[in-house]
Amino acid sequence: MKLLGHTILVTGATRGIGSRFARLAGARGAKVLLVGRDEQRLRGQARFIGENAIPITCDLADPAALSALMERIEQDHPRLSVIVNNAALQQEMNFILDDRDALMTGLHNEIATNLLAPMMLTTRLLPVLLRQPESAVLNVTSALVLSPKAAAPVYCASKAALSSFSAALAKQCASEAPHLHILEAVMPLVETDMTRGRGRGKISAERAAKGLLSAIEAERPRYWIGKSRFLPIINRISPALVQRILS
Repeated sequence: MKLLGHTILVTGATRGIGSRFARLAGARGAKVLLVGRDEQRLRGQARFIGENAIPITCDLADPAALSALMERIEQDHPRLSVIVNNAALQQEMNFILDDRDALMTGLHNEIATNLLAPMMLTTRLLPVLLRQPESAVLNVTSALVLSPKAAAPVYCASKAALSSFSAALAKQCASEAPHLHILEAVMPLVETDMTRGRGRGKISAERAAKGLLSAIEAERPRYWIGKSRFLPIINRISPALVQRILS
């Protein structure tokens, strides 16, 4: 699937992987709907991409804002053909020691952004996608779906759930709507604001964004990006080794 002529919605489009991907997609002739919380950064991103970019400010964790976003897409962009669910939060949480109220707030925001928003965007906008000759939903997950790390239990749980949702929906579409591709891009550790100070051996956001392009073009239900492609092989031999690598 090539991006030329497609209308693509990208969440988390102002920073990191989403920012790089939006610019690559615009350069390939796609119309890019940029979704993010920071209006000023969105406008700057749109100016950089040019006339093919439309900035849309939205906090995905806010149900009212998410509903308004989906309604706007339905009304103003009936040719939407690709959704890239990239936006994510990762917060370190200690469920034993941290304040209960802080944990509850963080848990809600993380699940709302990482899991509920992608599922709701996909569900509400599926009829729009089905009207196109060819369309796709790309959900960005993490190699941590293989083995969660103790410091980020909610992030790991949300990405594992999104991975499962992607696999199940892909099976439905394979029989009911083969022109709609449900895809998952599995990320290794990437150098972004979210991972600053965490881990070693990261790939660049630019390389990760190019991986998303490859995932869409390959149309494989699950696409492992960068170093993550070795993990399923290692996991078959030694799950304990994968656990040590990811932790």
